[in-house]
Parts: sequence; structure tokens; C-alpha cells
Amino acid sequence: MYEITKNKSITTKIAYGIIGLILLSALLKILFKEPELTLDQELQEISNMTNKHTPIQIDSLTTLNNTQALYGNKLQYNISINADKANVDTTILVTTSKERVINMLKTDPKGSYFFTNKIDIIYRYTDKTGKYICQIIITPKDLSSQ
Repeated sequence: MYEITKNKSITTKIAYGIIGLILLSALLKILFKEPELTLDQELQEISNMTNKHTPIQIDSLTTLNNTQALYGNKLQYNISINADKANVDTTILVTTSKERVINMLKTDPKGSYFFTNKIDIIYRYTDKTGKYICQIIITPKDLSSQ
């Protein structure tokens, strides 16, 4: 009879030990949980990951030099055009580029991320010498219209 009581005592101790370990691991997970990123921090991560692969030749004239996550839920793409500023028709560039980007964001399943999170996308164009040409800003409102 003494051995039976002793076995119950060991079994009880083991059960309490297991329960204690489960509670301790749950507590440690709560205490040392990684904080959730803010949207600006997510955009910075996206920018950093993209910049690891830049420069990216988009076509024969345009190159994505880098990206920047800007304060206030803005993601900027810095693009250079292999031409002199004087030879670039900014009206055509703005019109065609904006339409193309909006269409791309609307048809790409990942494009909804920008609309859902109310992110402005900025395309900043410079010429082959680095002179500013123009910029295009695409807002969530642009993605909801048309």
C-alpha cells in the first residue's frame, strides 16, 4: 500500500511539473513576443529587401535605382531615365506611367496591400545625370477609381 501511494505521489508531481512547464513556456512567449511592426516599419522592411536587388533595369531606358520608405505610409521608387531631361516629355511620362502603374496595382493580387493600408506610392524620375524630371504620386483614391 505504501508503494501505491508513493507512485501516485510521483505521478502527481510529474503532472504538476508538466503543467508548470506549459504555463512557464506560455508566459515566456507572452513576455518575449516580438512586437508587431507599424506600417511605416513594414514599408521600411519592404524597401530594404527591394534595395538588396537594386539597381534593376526595367527596360532599355529606365532603371530602378532604389526605394525609400517615407514617413506617413509612403513608399518612393527612385527611377532614372537614360536620357537628358530636355529630351523627356514629362506630360507623356506622367500620363502613361501613372495609368500603367495603377493598372498593374489593380490587377496584381499584391497590389491590394497598398490600397487596404492606404499607402501612397511615389515614382520619382531623374535623368541620366541625376537631374530631377518629375514625380508621380499614386494614392489609394487612385486605386479605388477608374
